[in-house]
Amino acid sequence: MRLNIHGHHPLPSKEVQAALAKEKNAIGRSWLIWTTRSWITFGSAAEMAAFDAAVVRLNL
Repeated sequence: MRLNIHGHHPLPSKEVQAALAKEKNAIGRSWLIWTTRSWITFGSAAEMAAFDAAVVRLNL
């Protein structure tokens, strides 16, 4: 699954990566041409639930 978590107030991808890393959720790629988009892939329902919880805690 791929998604855009940045909504209407985009944050730089590197800031999103750093914030999620502090929550023990690593996200992989970002591209120089898309500085406010992140590529996010889930391996399991449990990983997706942990990611969702981190996004809510961080108000992303």
